Amino acid sequence: MRIMLTTTLLLALAAVPAGAADRLNVVATTADLAAIATAVGGDAAEVTTVARPTEDPHFVDAKPSFIRVLNQADVLIEGGAALEAGWLPPLVDSARNPRIQVGGAGRIVASDAVTLKDVPTRLDRSQGDVHPYGNPHYLLDPVNGGLVADAIARGLVITHQCQRLLAQLQHHTESMRVDYRHSRQIKYQ
Repeated sequence: MRIMLTTTLLLALAAVPAGAADRLNVVATTADLAAIATAVGGDAAEVTTVARPTEDPHFVDAKPSFIRVLNQADVLIEGGAALEAGWLPPLVDSARNPRIQVGGAGRIVASDAVTLKDVPTRLDRSQGDVHPYGNPHYLLDPVNGGLVADAIARGLVITHQCQRLLAQLQHHTESMRVDYRHSRQIKYQ
């Protein structure tokens, strides 16, 4: 069932010709999420990674150039489960991109697609470095990779369709403006 859903979503995404203007600008926080997004998005997505594969995703050095990348993003894929909690929120806020804000249509939280393990029942500093929402390294399990790929595919299809509908609406609105301007120039007898 899951394979059929993923195949259907990929076909829906691939059915639209991917010209440079039609490609989704996707930003992934980690290299593994970027690899999945590249495999899922194919030619319909231009994928950029914020964290290098050699960086600890808990402690990425936030650079001003990341703000520009996030500002131009159609989609942001984050690991979630507080993996990027120390550096991603200020970058997203500074980017001022409503599409990728929390709850935005272009925000995909990969951890929402899986059942997290090792969720602590009690939190205190004596336990050391504890992940409050569970283990954010869920992609070490290959089954979770498939679940995350499904979530990314759904998010990309929804975002791509929303962009197309918005472009159609803007074109229709502009046509109505032109018709209105033209009708004001006509003198009625």
